[in-house]
Amino acid sequence: MFYIVIILFIFVAEVLIKDYVERHYEYGKEKKYLKEKVSITKQYNKGAFLNLLENKERLLQIISSSMLVGVILYFLLQLPRKGRHVVKLGLAFTIGGASSNLCDRIFKGHVVD
Repeated sequence: MFYIVIILFIFVAEVLIKDYVERHYEYGKEKKYLKEKVSITKQYNKGAFLNLLENKERLLQIISSSMLVGVILYFLLQLPRKGRHVVKLGLAFTIGGASSNLCDRIFKGHVVD
């Protein structure tokens, strides 16, 4: 149950943060924080890594969905195994973030980065 809560927390946190960035940041404009040591720039990624397949939206949705299902299935196989906490935690973080990105991809046509 702990890992499911982690997945939900990551998903909700990402959705809220991306929504905040969408409403309060101008596309491509950098904002600096913490004495200019941290910066945030709103970007959109219409493809996968380095905008790979950016013009193949439907194909990318299918690939992303399939990979997420694979990771979820592997996670479900790991859950009943004793130990392996680092693996389970890593998979929970991956599933939470990937789910948020997949929702962006399906509903917005791009991932907010």
